[in-house]
Amino acid sequence: MQWEALGEITLLVADTDALNRKLITSLLAKVPTIKIIETENAKETMELLENEKIDMVLLDYHMQHENREETLKSIKKETKYDYIPIIMITTDDGESKNLYANGANDILCKPLKLTKLESTIYKHIEKKQYRENYKPLYSSENTNNLYSTEENYNLKAIEDSQKEIFYGMAMLYSKKYNSANSKVIANIAKEYALVLGYDEEVANNVYYATMIRDIGSLAMTKNIRQDYRFSQKDKELYNHSMLMGYQVVNNSIETNFIKIAKVVIAQRKESYDGSGIPHQLKGDKISPFATIVAVSETFHALLSPRPYRQKETYTPEETYRILAQESNRKFQADMITRFLEHFDNFVQLREKYIRQNALNYSQEAE
Repeated sequence: MQWEALGEITLLVADTDALNRKLITSLLAKVPTIKIIETENAKETMELLENEKIDMVLLDYHMQHENREETLKSIKKETKYDYIPIIMITTDDGESKNLYANGANDILCKPLKLTKLESTIYKHIEKKQYRENYKPLYSSENTNNLYSTEENYNLKAIEDSQKEIFYGMAMLYSKKYNSANSKVIANIAKEYALVLGYDEEVANNVYYATMIRDIGSLAMTKNIRQDYRFSQKDKELYNHSMLMGYQVVNNSIETNFIKIAKVVIAQRKESYDGSGIPHQLKGDKISPFATIVAVSETFHALLSPRPYRQKETYTPEETYRILAQESNRKFQADMITRFLEHFDNFVQLREKYIRQNALNYSQEAE
């Protein structure tokens, strides 16, 4: 890891236990570019975030009067802290679901290991700097002015309800086809959106839009083949299912989530060179959100077993080369370049999400 390339890093270690704080300080002592500020309670944490230039927070509370989830929520609700990664430290891996739901960027389990601690810090600081540097590339001009400056509480409540309803419908689809892939692809798409410089709110909308991308299939009376060896009739059915899915969400109140969902459903099978479906859109006519999902789908599919292919499963190295070859063919060049710059991280994330899905499935079955 090239720490010097990241420059000076200010790390806020928030823990009620002084010994735990000292342990982290000693573990990271050999990284001269890391400056550590220690704090022992929520109030000090918020004050330091307000008054110091903090690059990352390691958060771990255990005393009864401290609620780390509430502290996490307090940090995440402030948009000025959007780029600051919050890494939760816990002794219970089972807490991860709630912590991620409340906005944690990553989780470290005790006992802490130096290699894991260093790699986690490096990865998230690199991502933070990337998002800060490249955000102008994905400004409102490129997102079709999806986000207004005025916040409307009622519209936000409607949006939350839409996500809940459509997510429930997506789960029906997943069960119908016994698909374990949707959450993996959605998590990859969310992470990809963050890498591209979008904020947490947009990335979460991308996640939910990815989850419902095939929602039109629920309205079909005939099952669409899932092995991707489409006949002409299958292609017509698939095109029709995309239209049905678009109509389902298009009839909803126009929230930021719905705007993203519509382009994901309608455009993710389009190709940058105009050879895609259903409308042969070309170049900048294709939304970057649709490309995020398309890249995530293709990446996961290449690394997954597909019995109908001549080569059933591709290696990460082969997958990298295939994706690189699709620059300015299937995918916009800058976007696929950004993905490939973080390729190893995406491979690790995919494996992590697959393990999480397997664990959740086994727990549900018990």
